[in-house]
Amino acid sequence: MKVKSKIATDIKSLVLAKAKIYARNKPESKAAAADDDSEDDSKNVQKVSEAEKERKREKMRLKKQKKKEARTKSLKKDTDEAKNAAINYLHEWNSSRESWSFKKKQQCWLLKNLFNTDNISDSDFEILLNYIMDLKGAAKSRLIEECEKVVKLQEEKLENSTGDNEASSTTFERARSVLQILF
Repeated sequence: MKVKSKIATDIKSLVLAKAKIYARNKPESKAAAADDDSEDDSKNVQKVSEAEKERKREKMRLKKQKKKEARTKSLKKDTDEAKNAAINYLHEWNSSRESWSFKKKQQCWLLKNLFNTDNISDSDFEILLNYIMDLKGAAKSRLIEECEKVVKLQEEKLENSTGDNEASSTTFERARSVLQILF
């Protein structure tokens, strides 16, 4: 009995809502009223579906943003680990060569970040210069080319402008030091 009365109440409220909509629109005929009701229903459905689509878009955007942040955090962690591994590799080479073993990945990182004062301090750079003295093969020739490019760019900058940039000056000094050692 309770279920029937609830259904009857729901039907009455739907009929009243439909009557209110009908009264607001005041259609001229019953056919127009039916069309208006179906238009209102379709508009409501469209509004709901648009809102649902927007909610899904926002959810996907947030999900992508979280993934991007996680990737960035992971990348930073990986670069910090690579830096620590390369610096430890360099210190091991300097302090105990009998237990030291060549690791190409660490050597590549050191050579890539040779001019970066944030990654390689001045004291570590001095050790790296000693390491570079023993460098052979393609790594040595690539390093020479890179240092020559840096020196050439710095000379061009000095010719074109009178301003002195401290970061490029440090890079220039490091490149000159490497070239002096290799030649």
